[in-house]
Amino acid sequence: MKVFLALPPHSLEERYNKSLAKAAGTLPPLGILYLAAVLKQHGHEVQVCDGSMQDYATMIDRIRTFRPDFIGFSTMAFIWRQTKQMIQNIKRELPHVTIALGGNHATIYKKRCLTECPEADLIMFGECEQTLTEVVHALEKKKSLAGIKGIIYRKGKQLVQNEDRPLITDLDSLPFPARDLLPIKDYTPAMEQYRRKPVTNVMTSRGCPFQCTFCTSRNTGMRLRSPANVVLELKELVDNYGIREVAFWDDTFTLNQARVRELCRLIKEAKLDIVWSAHSRVNTLTVETAQAMKEAGCWKIFFGVESLVQKNLDTIKKGITVQQAFDAIKITNELGIESECSFMFGIPGETYEEALQTISLIKKLNPTYAKFFQHTFFEGQERAELEKVGTLITEDLENVTGNTVTFVPHSMTREQLEGLVPTAYRQFYLRPKYVFNYVKRMRSVEDVKRAMNGFRAVISMKSP
Repeated sequence: MKVFLALPPHSLEERYNKSLAKAAGTLPPLGILYLAAVLKQHGHEVQVCDGSMQDYATMIDRIRTFRPDFIGFSTMAFIWRQTKQMIQNIKRELPHVTIALGGNHATIYKKRCLTECPEADLIMFGECEQTLTEVVHALEKKKSLAGIKGIIYRKGKQLVQNEDRPLITDLDSLPFPARDLLPIKDYTPAMEQYRRKPVTNVMTSRGCPFQCTFCTSRNTGMRLRSPANVVLELKELVDNYGIREVAFWDDTFTLNQARVRELCRLIKEAKLDIVWSAHSRVNTLTVETAQAMKEAGCWKIFFGVESLVQKNLDTIKKGITVQQAFDAIKITNELGIESECSFMFGIPGETYEEALQTISLIKKLNPTYAKFFQHTFFEGQERAELEKVGTLITEDLENVTGNTVTFVPHSMTREQLEGLVPTAYRQFYLRPKYVFNYVKRMRSVEDVKRAMNGFRAVISMKSP
């Protein structure tokens, strides 16, 4: 069967905003590439198109030329409107093609996506490697979709939701992503997210056992690939694609620290010429583990801190303390590992004064980089509880991103909330001491270009 998998066309400005786009970048869509790899294993003809790299006209031309039997779109909130329009146009030209929606957005909103996009035939939610394989097989054999776990499909005028599909437990059983279907050397991530090119992304685990109220990955369990399996993929990236840097995209790379240290040992043993970065939590990193990471090529660790006011951390069930944040950054600073921390504003019950306190403390925390977002409402959060302590601003799915205001706590005004992100960026990055230290770290023309892009991004931010 001919299958076309795509991330719908979009620009960096649509994904982030006009200011942040100046310093932003992109990496391959791993979820789609895993699906493509599984389908190829089953003998299907697969094409992949990444809309962050190709425009609407190019993608439509590819679909016309390929004439697939099945199209799968992995969609996100900020491109939901464009996705609906694209599906409408495709259906007018190719009325018999089956079109499915998947990805995080479809998993969260499920039936609502099919209601708002009547041209789409089904939703695949959750982890879809097995689901997609079964759907394509059923369509090829002209069998019913009834009983296929993890989908919602149309039956006449009704939407039928089948039972959930269990999460994949043996991640080593999956093939490596089908990176041969995309020009992976053409990707460049955000300015602070790489040191060497070509660079690409890798997932060594799936899921997260923590309870953070704002996160769509919360309480999804943690399933781990074996260190040996990960190193096999790294060798493939180096030998077959010439990759020189890897971004580990696990939600919490350091949750099992013994496994991390074993992976680091194997990376060193394999003598892989790569540097890498990873995501951690401030309460899952020890000096021993950080040292092993450093010796194996780790140059940066990302931490989701969110707030430096304990009351607000407790509200979002972050499960960390302010002191743990300072301890983790102390570890990275002493070992010479760069750090990046994310923070959010508009947490339920957060006051404007507390937000300003967080901004002040971030400068004392002094990570190498900081990112700032709005607390975002999405389906599945405790809506009734949120409405007791704040106002939900929008019902439009395309506005449900971390860069737009969707919820305003009663403890501050909307104008105050909208001004916090640009204020935080300017106060953190435009400090004379920060600028001086950043200039000292620059070693190449590429470093200078990235610094200028970052500077333009920050100064272009405007308060409401």
